[in-house]
Amino acid sequence: FLQGKEYVVDCVTRDGVHKTTFVWVYDKREANGGGFVYFGMIPVPSDDPVAKVLIDYTVGCIDALAIANGATHNEIMMTKDGPCLVEVNCRVHGHSGSWLPLTDRCTGGITQVRSNLDIFVDGAAFDALPAVPRPFVASGTIVMLVSYQEGEEVQATPGFETIKTLPSFTTITESVVVGMPLKLTVDLFDCPGVVVLVHDDATVIDADLATIRKLEEECKLFEVAPRKSKARKATE
Repeated sequence: FLQGKEYVVDCVTRDGVHKTTFVWVYDKREANGGGFVYFGMIPVPSDDPVAKVLIDYTVGCIDALAIANGATHNEIMMTKDGPCLVEVNCRVHGHSGSWLPLTDRCTGGITQVRSNLDIFVDGAAFDALPAVPRPFVASGTIVMLVSYQEGEEVQATPGFETIKTLPSFTTITESVVVGMPLKLTVDLFDCPGVVVLVHDDATVIDADLATIRKLEEECKLFEVAPRKSKARKATE
């Protein structure tokens, strides 16, 4: 399989003209016996040398597939030999749009969803879009929660309430709620929630992210039925 860092390049295209709306890098690590657990998605500024290579490569892939209109969600692995295409999806970025507040704030109002609409209803607005994302005007990150606990039934979600008090907290998608079973996170399907952090100060993002990771490692995200549950250390 491909080895390297996996990136996302989100684009919109109108009459063969491509605009890149955002670039991300996946944060994948080992956890709970899973080799490629999603921990998050990190914004990549367009002036990053890797982003420039990825954008040029992605545009070439879109051209090769003769995609002339619409949004594309493109995943590329940056290997030691250079970029290698994983997939081109003819749609906007997924995750139910949970990332929209981050891209809107970081770019000063440009999102892939809004730009995709411009393709079909406002050609002038599309033409006015920059070819690549503007320099970020805020900091942010997408946190994919990792559970080191498992149990038959979740009794409470105190970690979610703590997360909502963080200075950079923007939104949370709760995939696990009270009454549901809780699984160890070993892949994207077992992710118990997605948190969006956005703030003007990058150090605030770092501090809030550290708080969330500590909640996970100390198994304080959830309270589960004690007789039917077991916990695993974050280092396992």
